[in-house]
Amino acid sequence: MKLNCIAALALSTVALSAPTRAQTTTLFADDFSAGLAQWTPTGRWHLADDNDACAPNTAPYPSPGFCAAFNDGNFGVCAFQTAAVGRLSLAQAIAIPAGASSARLRFMTYEDTECGGGNCGWDHRFVEVSTDNGTTWAVLATGAAEGLWYERVLSLDAYRGASVRIRFRFDPVDGWGNDYAGWLVADVRIESDSPFAGYCVGKLSSANCIPTIEATGDVSLSGPDDLVLTARLLLNGVSSKLIWSRAPNTTPFHGGILCVSIPAARTTVRSSNGDAWPAANCTGSYAFAFTHAYLASHGVLAGETLYVQASTRDSGFAPPNNLSLSAGLTFTVLP
Repeated sequence: MKLNCIAALALSTVALSAPTRAQTTTLFADDFSAGLAQWTPTGRWHLADDNDACAPNTAPYPSPGFCAAFNDGNFGVCAFQTAAVGRLSLAQAIAIPAGASSARLRFMTYEDTECGGGNCGWDHRFVEVSTDNGTTWAVLATGAAEGLWYERVLSLDAYRGASVRIRFRFDPVDGWGNDYAGWLVADVRIESDSPFAGYCVGKLSSANCIPTIEATGDVSLSGPDDLVLTARLLLNGVSSKLIWSRAPNTTPFHGGILCVSIPAARTTVRSSNGDAWPAANCTGSYAFAFTHAYLASHGVLAGETLYVQASTRDSGFAPPNNLSLSAGLTFTVLP
């Protein structure tokens, strides 16, 4: 319990007015230190290391020692002496959560072609995405700056709820004027952001804990109907509920802070359960499903942002301070 209380106290230092940054989840990451095991390469795509013929021009790589490259550097020539298209395709599809607030593809890129920057009539570079396991592909981006390593970040928001494969496609168009390093890629990542963010400040209860609030599930009205908000570190065996609204608040309230605006909706009042009395501690919890039907019954539409706080009775404090309050949790409802 002591460790949980310390963690909860740390959370209570969140600024009153601004939500904390939503958590970023890495769905896929590859720095090529283990080779191309997670990819299907064709054409001139290969694993480049410090002994590659193009290394004097393109190293150091962002991840020391390795990257994926389209060129003939593994044959001792820093060029791509071919007109054949090469593809570096992610072998397995990656699921993008439907309820993510955002999703993106990040990678380090080094491009060196006769175009000198961007795609021209030759040496085309394409970043592509497939949602049908490689049967069809859509272009996410084309070639850009050349002659340096830099990071590209491409939105995958349109693919939330889908499983995607990514590929890097290089089309030389012809076999002339190809005495360049081609295309090198490193540190590929697919990320999504949690739609949930904390804000406001919880109140220390009479049992010396600050209640926390968390969420699991999908915030999309068209996605899985599994959104559940859970308050933990509640006083055991007391009446508990969630209060929520469409705007935040920072008003002093029962010895703590009211994190939601008035008027506020209230979920069903239930016992926090936990350890049986006469023990008084922070083993209580309260969970409530924000189902599609529940949201619809309160007129909640896609695009609206909700603000939620847990509230429980706390007889350890004299009225009017006899409430225990969590910090706030906010999220935006997606279509």
